Amino acid sequence: MSEEPIVKHLGAATRSLIILADEVRTEAPAPVQLRGYKASGIQLVVNVSEVDDEGSPKIKVKLSGVDVLSDSTFDLVESIEMASVGTHVLTVYPGVGEVANVSVSQVLPHVVQIGVTHDNADEIAYSIAAYLLD
Repeated sequence: MSEEPIVKHLGAATRSLIILADEVRTEAPAPVQLRGYKASGIQLVVNVSEVDDEGSPKIKVKLSGVDVLSDSTFDLVESIEMASVGTHVLTVYPGVGEVANVSVSQVLPHVVQIGVTHDNADEIAYSIAAYLLD
């Protein structure tokens, strides 16, 4: 992902927000950075609502922490490949049971980045919502 991230500055009272609205996509959107929140954890809800019947689109969603000094990212959790209609939840929260490609037990960094990768240009519709956890 070489594209500049979209930065969303959140107020301390923000608990939920739309990262990407539900729409058909054929390529990865710009990553989204969240800053200014007060939370210990996060849940990302990825809803794949439509998949091109004639192709084989697959996406992966990655939640990364951002080092504010160097602006470099470090991996927190990355989903499995999503290729069919359904809902997938990624969780970062201290004390949560760790499951590969689903959840990680860690305090949420002060800045996070949500990115999506597409494996091809076939059409796939999805949305991503974020829920900040105390």
